[in-house]
Amino acid sequence: MKNSASQLPPVQISASQVHGFATLENAGGFGIPLDLNESFGWLVAMTVAGLEREAEIERA
Repeated sequence: MKNSASQLPPVQISASQVHGFATLENAGGFGIPLDLNESFGWLVAMTVAGLEREAEIERA
C-alpha cells in the first residue's frame, strides 16, 4: 500500500464482509446446516488471499 488513502479500501472490504456475514447469520439467512465457523474461516482466508494478491500487484 502506497499511502493511507490506498489502505482504506482493504479496511472497507474487510468490514463490509464481516458485517454482511454477521447480519445474515443473525437473520437466519444462511438456512443450511453448515458449520458457520468454517464458513467464516473461508471468508477470512479468501479475503486475506485477495488482499495479499492485490499488494503483490501494487509492489510490481
